[in-house]
Amino acid sequence: MNRVLALVALVVSFQPAAHADQILVLSGGAAPIANHYSQYLQTKTLSDNLKTQTPGTPVTTYFGGGNAQGAKPVLADVHRSAKNAEGLNVETLLPGFIAGNKPATQKEIAAYFAQPSLSKMAKNETLFVFVSDHGMPQVLADGSMNSTFSDNCIDLWA
Repeated sequence: MNRVLALVALVVSFQPAAHADQILVLSGGAAPIANHYSQYLQTKTLSDNLKTQTPGTPVTTYFGGGNAQGAKPVLADVHRSAKNAEGLNVETLLPGFIAGNKPATQKEIAAYFAQPSLSKMAKNETLFVFVSDHGMPQVLADGSMNSTFSDNCIDLWA
């Protein structure tokens, strides 16, 4: 709950300058099973609120498989665990729709940073980067931990 409150406080107080700032929102890496429903909700809330509160500032969002609101689902890229009416835990995978969303792949992120508009930003312009829930180590399928990177890297889809 504290993470959500901190996220809401950040979004409410965030005000980029009037010049040509750009905003990048990056979340949902590794694989669909690793994209938890709470991470999807955080990313969707952040992306939607930044777009509402910063009209005229480009907000580019990369989450999971790139399911964009209003488009046909690319794949089910969000893992949700919830109890049903009988109290049993039900695991589901569903598409994480976000307006204007793009796939959080290494290729897509590299293309974003290769854009001419980024290299031509003036000294008084800022690239704001919001990264949510991408760190390592991660729990592997066999239950062991992959701590190779000690929680200091962004884990993107291949």
